[in-house]
Amino acid sequence: MEFIFRRMRVTGLLRSEAMKPEDKPIWYDLYEAFPPKLEPRYDRPASNLPIRNIFYEEDVARALLDRKRKTQTQQFINIYQNLNNQGALDGEKVFETSVELLQQQREQMKTDRQEVPISESDESFEETKLSLSEALLQ
Repeated sequence: MEFIFRRMRVTGLLRSEAMKPEDKPIWYDLYEAFPPKLEPRYDRPASNLPIRNIFYEEDVARALLDRKRKTQTQQFINIYQNLNNQGALDGEKVFETSVELLQQQREQMKTDRQEVPISESDESFEETKLSLSEALLQ
């Protein structure tokens, strides 16, 4: 109901020239061009349409990849917990050291990627493709 009042208010402001046409909200023209079939009202009962699950083939591949790969945050937490469990450093120093170690780890990964010969990367790509194919068939 509030949306209806808002639209009526804007219409009134435009008609009375209290609002310039260039100042009207973005949604106003869209709403006028494509009004809803049923007015949006708070007292209208919700529809009972079932919600469909939408999955795409690449969702399986993404899930498998995400399961194997750790995010930068997960890597940081692991480093932080390991340093904290050792107990040799205080809280602030553990944090700073964890950040430095994570940065070193990321730099090392970048250099490792640059040093991988093309033939090895092709093999790992084929292995990954094969494991993803097997997962899709299951």
